[in-house]
Amino acid sequence: MKTFGNIRESYTSYNKPEIVTLYEAEKKKEKKYSENNFAILQNIVAKSKGDKLKFKDESDMDCGVKTANSILGMHGKLNKDNQKKLINMIHQGKRHFIKVANMATAHDR
Repeated sequence: MKTFGNIRESYTSYNKPEIVTLYEAEKKKEKKYSENNFAILQNIVAKSKGDKLKFKDESDMDCGVKTANSILGMHGKLNKDNQKKLINMIHQGKRHFIKVANMATAHDR
């Protein structure tokens, strides 16, 4: 892969160059995180098997069944405004998710 200014050149399996601007590369990079970690938490509880969450800050984290169940239980007890805030925190990053998980497991006891 070669980079010239703000244009990056990469070769496909057919050795044909593909020109990608840095803006397009950043757009592809942004889509790497999961846009709905809340649905992933619901799947974790439904399947009873842990899974990996991906966040906006490009970090990822494994989540277990107990943590997902605690977060979903807390989500159900909140009003609509706080539910939206909770979902936004789940998507932000690892640090925010850990805060939510700690609060959920503390109130789950």
